Amino acid sequence: YVYQYNLNIQRTLTPSTTLTVGYTGSRGIHNPMQEDVANPVIGKLTPAGLVFPVPWTYCTGAGPGCAGAGGGIGAVLNPTVGPTQATFWQSRSFYNALEVSVDKKMSHGFLVGGAFTWSKGLDDSSGSFAGDNFSQDFGSSTFYNLALNKGPSDFNIGRKLIINALWDLPTPRSLTGFVGQAVKGWEVGTIFTVEDGAPFFPSVGSDGNDILGEQNPTIDPPNLIPGCAVINPGQVQYVNPNCFQLPQQSAVTIAAGCDTARAAAMVAAGVGAGEIASPGLATSCPNIRGTMARNSINFPGL
Repeated sequence: YVYQYNLNIQRTLTPSTTLTVGYTGSRGIHNPMQEDVANPVIGKLTPAGLVFPVPWTYCTGAGPGCAGAGGGIGAVLNPTVGPTQATFWQSRSFYNALEVSVDKKMSHGFLVGGAFTWSKGLDDSSGSFAGDNFSQDFGSSTFYNLALNKGPSDFNIGRKLIINALWDLPTPRSLTGFVGQAVKGWEVGTIFTVEDGAPFFPSVGSDGNDILGEQNPTIDPPNLIPGCAVINPGQVQYVNPNCFQLPQQSAVTIAAGCDTARAAAMVAAGVGAGEIASPGLATSCPNIRGTMARNSINFPGL
């Protein structure tokens, strides 16, 4: 269910000017969220992040979509049961907004207005029919730990300014009858809108349907390299892909269960196919979920 609330204060500044300031918000509880795979092997939350057990897949050797032990289709809790779709009534949503509008009635039939909204929408899942109603979202989310999936809504627009103007076209009083009725009551209007861009986030995959225990082709969040400039304003390549990488091998990640063998197998598979391994792949932990938050980057504003 969703409950909504708002408070508006309106003030007449002059006989022809009105100012409205308001707050509006909503809170959604137990919203539906559908998962493509509801019975995967679930990772364990450790100091290194969410770590999936090794092996976390069915694959034990070479084969389609499998580049060695640990590759291939993600494992499920019960190997005798295939991937199971399910709907969970547990998603949450939060929305808060400041709204300001000014309307000015001018002479000669002109009316000018402006409205500004400063808002923020947060949720665990923005779609109800599927996990990826929006193209940038996960096909399957961490339904077992929604804190990992909480972030700006896929449709969150932080700031939006709208300016509109309307002009009642004058009509000669000398026109009567059918012609007079046909030309009366016409208006000309225009609307100008400028707003922030929608949020998105990068994702990483691998050579098979294996990363992070998923049953289908997977996208998962990477780690953000500290100090790297993610955004290239004004450039054709708006996002710098060199700022992202899989979680890296360290004393902490290895102690947590980093799958070093799978990292080596992924590199070997790529080299065998004539590909160049991405930086940091050989020293990565493909069974550890990255820490970059969902929808933490914004597209350019319009």
